[in-house]
Amino acid sequence: MRSPSQVLLLAVLIVSLILPPGLPVAGAAKVDPGAPKAKRILLVGDSLSIGLGQQMETTFAGKPSVRFAHLGKVSSGLANPAFFDWEATLDAQVKAHHPDVVMIMLGANDDKPLPTPSGRSAPYKSASWDVEYARRIARLHAIAKSENPAAAVYLIGVPIMGDAAFDAGMGHVNGVLAKTAANLPDCTYINVRDVLADASGAYAPVARTASGVVVKLRADDGVHISAAGSRLLAARLIE
Repeated sequence: MRSPSQVLLLAVLIVSLILPPGLPVAGAAKVDPGAPKAKRILLVGDSLSIGLGQQMETTFAGKPSVRFAHLGKVSSGLANPAFFDWEATLDAQVKAHHPDVVMIMLGANDDKPLPTPSGRSAPYKSASWDVEYARRIARLHAIAKSENPAAAVYLIGVPIMGDAAFDAGMGHVNGVLAKTAANLPDCTYINVRDVLADASGAYAPVARTASGVVVKLRADDGVHISAAGSRLLAARLIE
């Protein structure tokens, strides 16, 4: 079971799918040519961010007050830059979009040892791992603000996972993300664990809307997120 507020939010989001994107709203004000420039938002991350980016893109479509861009890479993270270099990629994205807001959703693939600048390997969950992971996050934070020093950076936590052991590991990653964000300027950690959990805080693969319709929130692997689940995440981030 989900809390009444979560049920209501999910119902509103699902109903919104019936309306075509860009449908004119009665009484909507005309765009003022002298209005402030659009806020530029960039979302980057691993595969969990891809559906989220698609939902946010749909939400912002036709809204001149927002320019939204997103890039997600399956199986990527900060533990293996040889596979996918997020520092170089984020640098290119920031140069291309000059964002005012940068949202970063990484961590689900980072439950691995990390090589350190000293040449040693930091075991996952060790104190040295925490230091090295925080250093890598801080590098992304600096890159995110490199084109716009006033940019706000948001670190999106890893959602609750279906496998208990894996979820516990992701809790450790989230702890490092939260602590790192607290020590960086203009940086905020967003905890999204409750978004895809039931009222007791347990993993929720499905949810029931106010009208009684059961919708799937997660993939069968207990990790990836459905379109309905991504809409709930999008609502949390926009909030």
